[in-house]
Formats: sequence, C-alpha cells, structure tokens
Amino acid sequence: MLKDKELKLFLDATQELGENFSFSQGAGGNISYKSNESLFIKASGLKLKNAKNENIFVEVNLKKIINNINTPTINPLNQVYKKSENLKPSIETTMHAILPHKYVFHLHCLKTISLVVQKNFEAELDKLFHDLNYAVIKYTMPGISLTKEIQIILKKFVPDVLFLSNHGLVVGANSVDEALKKIYYISKKLR
Repeated sequence: MLKDKELKLFLDATQELGENFSFSQGAGGNISYKSNESLFIKASGLKLKNAKNENIFVEVNLKKIINNINTPTINPLNQVYKKSENLKPSIETTMHAILPHKYVFHLHCLKTISLVVQKNFEAELDKLFHDLNYAVIKYTMPGISLTKEIQIILKKFVPDVLFLSNHGLVVGANSVDEALKKIYYISKKLR
C-alpha cells in the first residue's frame, strides 16, 4: 500500500477526475497504482468519483498477471485477485500491468475522444503535442487485445501518454502530481 500522504493524493486525484464529466462518465475509465508486488486498480463497474467514500480498488498480483499475459492459453485475470472480496478488476487491468509507471490514469476524456475519432487525427496530435512522449494506439477491443497492441509499442519505447483511437487517453507517471499535470495540459490544449 501507499504511504498515507501518497494514498490521500492518489484518492483525491481519482475523485477529482471522476467528478469531472469531461474526464469520466459513469463508471468509465480506470486508474491504478503499483506498490511492491501488487497492482491496485479500480474495480469494474465502480465510479472514480467515489474513491474517497468507498473502496473502489482491487488488489491484483502483478507478477501473476504478467505471467498470465505472456501465456496465451490462460485468462490473464485467472487467479490474480481474491474473488471473496466481491470486486472484479477492470477489463483493462492487463494494460495497467504492462505499463511501467507507478500510476496509470485511463480516462474517457471527451476532448481527447472528440479528436481521436476523426480521420487523420495523428497530424493534429503531432502539432499539439510534439513536446510529449506519446504514442497512438489503433482501435482494438479493450482488454488483452489492447494490451497486445501496447506491448508492440513498448518494444520500441516507453510512452508516458497513449492516445487510444476511438477510445480515450492513458497517462502514466511516477507521481500523482506529474500525472495530473499531463492530464490537465492535454485537456487545456484540446479546446
């Protein structure tokens, strides 16, 4: 687990983003952090905006999920969390697991989606965000398919920002403040 001050910052940021409709609609989006051998990710169906009022995170065994991802015959979420807690990890847990950042924020940001659904959006991204370390991921189904597409990029370099075509935004960072700065920077540039 995170230290108290760090956990408070993380939960404050999660709730702040969850309360902002332009970043999160309904139970959409998922946020995670890594601590020791664990990945804590928002549970499927729960809302980011409730981060400070209820337990919305599921603890996942990071080593097991990485092994499962690399063994195609196994469901990646098989035996990686305690089913007795009645919380199920997000379908996009595998994406969070393979990204090396301590914090991963995946948002269905309306401004981002309105751009990444357009034809030739990559040229606009290049104009707006030439200063960011980012990659574009072509549209694929959430879950292991998306994870496999990201793994292809990770063989070349490690982006801090992913623009998911027809889907949303992923920001990875090693501090909550760094992640929030990038999220708000991107949002501001996408007027």
